[in-house]
Amino acid sequence: MESFGERTSLSTCLTRCRQMMRVDHCHLTLWMMPLVEETLYWLTAEDIPTPEAKNLPKFPGFHTTLGNYHTFLWTFSGITWRCTIRNVKTYCKATVRQKGYMFFPGSVEHCHLAEQGALPMAKAFSRINKEIKARPLESPALVAKEVISTEFNQDSLDHISKAKLIRRAHYHRRSLNPNKGISSVNVKVLVDEEPAPWTFEVVEDATKRGKPRLLDSRGYSYTQAKGTANAAVWRCTIRNDKVYCRATVRQSSLVFMCGNVEHCHPPEVGALSKAKFLSRLNREARAHPHESAASVVKKVLASDFASECPGSLKLPNLIRSVNYQRRAARPKDPASLDFETNDSAIPEGFLKADIFIAGKRHLIFGTPGMLSLLSQARMWYCDLRFSLVSSPFQQLFSLHVFVKSGSTSKQVPMLFVLMSDRTKEDYVAVLLKILELMPAVPNVHTITMDFEMGLWTAMIDILPTARLYGSHYSWNQLVWHKISDLDLVASYHNSDSTQKFCRQLMALPFLPVTEIPGMFVEFTESTEDSSQCYKDLVNFVRLMWLDSSLWPPSRWSVFKRPIRTKNDVDGWLKRVTHKSQKKTMGFYQLITLLFKESIFDENQISLVNDEELMKYQKAKFSRVQAKIFETWECFSKNELSPLDLLNHVAVFNGPDLSGE
Repeated sequence: MESFGERTSLSTCLTRCRQMMRVDHCHLTLWMMPLVEETLYWLTAEDIPTPEAKNLPKFPGFHTTLGNYHTFLWTFSGITWRCTIRNVKTYCKATVRQKGYMFFPGSVEHCHLAEQGALPMAKAFSRINKEIKARPLESPALVAKEVISTEFNQDSLDHISKAKLIRRAHYHRRSLNPNKGISSVNVKVLVDEEPAPWTFEVVEDATKRGKPRLLDSRGYSYTQAKGTANAAVWRCTIRNDKVYCRATVRQSSLVFMCGNVEHCHPPEVGALSKAKFLSRLNREARAHPHESAASVVKKVLASDFASECPGSLKLPNLIRSVNYQRRAARPKDPASLDFETNDSAIPEGFLKADIFIAGKRHLIFGTPGMLSLLSQARMWYCDLRFSLVSSPFQQLFSLHVFVKSGSTSKQVPMLFVLMSDRTKEDYVAVLLKILELMPAVPNVHTITMDFEMGLWTAMIDILPTARLYGSHYSWNQLVWHKISDLDLVASYHNSDSTQKFCRQLMALPFLPVTEIPGMFVEFTESTEDSSQCYKDLVNFVRLMWLDSSLWPPSRWSVFKRPIRTKNDVDGWLKRVTHKSQKKTMGFYQLITLLFKESIFDENQISLVNDEELMKYQKAKFSRVQAKIFETWECFSKNELSPLDLLNHVAVFNGPDLSGE
């Protein structure tokens, strides 16, 4: 490679150039001279042209030390080189004028920053073009990679520059005349006796969007760019900012043919196993759209198939992919009450009624077998749940019964109602529709429910002969919430007198009806604390349950009556929330889980009828109930006074019993 240093005079440079041009076999590959604080580098694989030349060779151009690259336009008065940055975003009009062997920059300056590392890239381009001409039968990608490994260090060139060189090699190969330069090459074709052809396999649902993916035996993967029933074009999946691979595969029926462009990146280890794993994961996500993404991923990872999956998969990426599939598979939840139910998302026959009343809407869900059992039951239990539902509905109203066979019993939900409001008119409309859906006249005699005024007044109007009782579980919750509102929780935990007083209030329902008013006055007047918080708590209990015409003591006393434990009230609720792994659910997700709960309860009823299922109760609650009934028995034998009964029950009754 010939060069002239910056200190060489202009006349000396011209003289040496003329001498070199007189040599027939000269190949001038590099020429430098000082010009406006820059050094020009002429890169060409051909002889330097003279103004008298008629057949001009093609030049890649020349670079300057500032990083500007120029291509040329030929005229009879010389050569004009113009800047290569000419696109839609930036169109640089900078030029350099060549007269003979002299270069003069034009009047227009560059309007962009100079390219870093432009000279090494240009040298690599020049050598790649020479090598491709000298080795026309070899892959341009292999030739480019060989030049890159010899011209550059391992870390001096990034992925984008390498891909650019490889693409330029393919472009130069296509621009060559196929008949030029090949006739003089001695070609010796080597054919393997037993070639190992590449194999291809299409894996369905292997992409994030659930599309098929093509994989070959080398480890490269492709997605379908376009195609019909009998033909398709697949392109490489590596298409990002750093590496954009243009390799393709053309499919004709069951035959796959690789395109002309080679891959510009190494293959992926375990690509086929990874694609099969993602395919199964996507199918599981669409099959269980209401199940949490984490549980779907963990279930597939725990299967035997996951042992073949490489460790390159990351859990957050898998969860995002599953969430995408779940969103596409499940219907959109309603945002207002004016919506049409998606019949395909609701189990057949589960929606029993859709009630419209004064701009409000209520939906009743149940199975025929549950409605039949509900009409035969003598005792109903009503529960109201607000945390499960989401807008536009406000609460989930459910009816429960105890199914008994011999010594075996189990409480199961019979009916579910999604309600958008909680007024008396809403409950009346719902109860009338429930009675209409029943196959026979209900045989109910006793109804236990929460202290909801609209529900109580509606029950009194619709079922006047039934005896109504308040839930002791709901009583404990309401008193404890009032204690919390009055900021007495800290005092409850730190002061023995406060704790005793609050527990005595919560134990009032365990007294006989006739003893409740007198005992309330006795222990509230004997308390030593006369602060405003205590007075507000006492007034709340008095106005809510003692002086109330709707809830007198006869309707919330549980003396010698079975007590519903927390497991009786919330057992089914825990199963539903455990499956969804969240407390508030979407409309269609909640319906799906309620249907599964109904099927589960029907199986439980069959086991109860066969006396194969015993009522499960924690040892703690069993001991508490045994102590309560033992205390009642002692009171009936006059062994305990009403105050002793109250104090005995207050020891093991309170927020712990109600699960607070």
